[in-house]
Amino acid sequence: MEYKPISIATGGQIPGSHLSAIPGKFCENLFSVYGTTEVGLAAKVFLTAETEVGYVGEWIPGYEAKIIGADDNTLGCGEIGEVVLRSPWMLKGYRDSPELTKDSFTEGGWFRTGDIGVLTEDGKLFVKEKAADVIKRGTRKILYSAVEMAISNFPGIKETVVVAVPDVRLLEDVCSCVILEEDANNSEQKLQTMCWDKLGDNIMGDSPTFYLMFKTFPRLHNGKIDRVNIKKESMGMLKL
Repeated sequence: MEYKPISIATGGQIPGSHLSAIPGKFCENLFSVYGTTEVGLAAKVFLTAETEVGYVGEWIPGYEAKIIGADDNTLGCGEIGEVVLRSPWMLKGYRDSPELTKDSFTEGGWFRTGDIGVLTEDGKLFVKEKAADVIKRGTRKILYSAVEMAISNFPGIKETVVVAVPDVRLLEDVCSCVILEEDANNSEQKLQTMCWDKLGDNIMGDSPTFYLMFKTFPRLHNGKIDRVNIKKESMGMLKL
């Protein structure tokens, strides 16, 4: 006799659209939950082929969410920033850790999730990345994954990694490291043109300021990209 679960829940990461193929095969339905240990389960969404990537779903009654900027100011709809949550029954503070408590909450008792997201006019929250996965170029927040995805779709690109490099004026700047296909003849100027067409410029848009060509990328023992050493090599090549 075969048994099929009624429901499977996933959380902790942004579910990809490929997961929509699971319902009907391994279970009757699949849903993604959003929240933290400190806040609890705040929202959930049943995943289908129509579910937009990053959408956290319907809010559990009693939860509030908003987006804040670098100085903790509340941002408007459509503006990207850090997601903060609040509810009557969430954690009020960490035991014997006043500094951690201070760093984890904003004025008004909002908990910092560490997620980067955006709220739409109809109240939908879309989570983009973790705060650690964002490059802060001046007052602009740039997602590593968005830049990498755009560049990886350009012709002649075999592999790309985006890293943050230090900048005296802007704090951080964006550096694109690429490995070209064998027969590709992409130059730095050509990459810049394609990026500016897709991502905007490197002032008001999300395009990298630096473009570096690699033959291979350093990797960890498990085969994954070693971003730490790629950043070190990039800074050496740029003499930073």
